Amino acid sequence: MSHQIEVEAILKRLAHRVTLIPTCGTKTPDYLVDEGGLAYLVEVKDKCPDPTELQHREATLASRGVYESSTPGGYNNNVSAAIRDGAQQLDAVANETVAFRALWITVHGRDVDLRFRQVMSTLYGVALLGDLDEMPLRTRMCFFFGYSEFFRCSKQLDAAIVSDHQHAVLLLNPFSRRIATIRSSKLAASFVGAVFDPRELESTGDAFIADCDFSRKHT
Repeated sequence: MSHQIEVEAILKRLAHRVTLIPTCGTKTPDYLVDEGGLAYLVEVKDKCPDPTELQHREATLASRGVYESSTPGGYNNNVSAAIRDGAQQLDAVANETVAFRALWITVHGRDVDLRFRQVMSTLYGVALLGDLDEMPLRTRMCFFFGYSEFFRCSKQLDAAIVSDHQHAVLLLNPFSRRIATIRSSKLAASFVGAVFDPRELESTGDAFIADCDFSRKHT
């Protein structure tokens, strides 16, 4: 809850009005944000460390043992489930005045950088690819090479914000029909130098977008 309060405080600094949406017995997004002529929905999710893992770590270290941990930084099923749940909540409010929908994910605890990579990989299906005809070999990010929740939830989820206690990044969904509206919003303008836009990266030759029709099962 404390992380949601922090997000609410940030939104109130950026927007004209921030309204907490009542649940009414069903899952709904957390906030309706009004910039003054442009409104959008925000759902807040926490990416916390596993409490069981933390207890095991503390017990091991307290007994002067050696604690080992290995967590991949790619697509993560738990993160995927949280994103899909958030997308459904954002889709639960039928409001024609809503310009776009954003999921705000807070990461905290140990290995914040790793958790950020997990969220980004799960949203974008990122892989590093190189062109063998280009020497010296240069690798670039390829978006949507693997399973991706931005693609799967493109009708419900237009953008995501990932933050810790010090930093925040706005991630745009290139498959969103509302991406132009997000780019011109006060929300995007507030993320100076911290807007991640795959279409822009592709246009400058700094990334690939795999927007072709092929199975991601074995990628």
